[in-house]
Amino acid sequence: HLQAIPGTTLQLQDFLTVDPVSEYDVVLMNPPFSRQQDVQHVLHAFKFLRPGGRLVAVMSPSWAFRQNKLSEEFRQFVDKYGDYYDNPPGTFKAAGTSVNTVLVLLDR
Repeated sequence: HLQAIPGTTLQLQDFLTVDPVSEYDVVLMNPPFSRQQDVQHVLHAFKFLRPGGRLVAVMSPSWAFRQNKLSEEFRQFVDKYGDYYDNPPGTFKAAGTSVNTVLVLLDR
């Protein structure tokens, strides 16, 4: 049973099918990593930001070195709107995973 915080609305649906409305000051996310879903989610979530808004995402570092079109375009996107930082190895070990991650900060 999920319950929304008072004064908020809870939506249960595929995030990538939600029409973006630029109304948020901050988006915090930890999207799924497989098949570069994290890149797709971050690109979509960025559209929800108001001008001056910030997106912060925990992501796989794979886009930084992969040689496919999506990765190359995302590197350009990050260069234009922000930066990224490597998280130390084992950052999420206590949560049961040893996957390497980066922290992406994007400003609209």
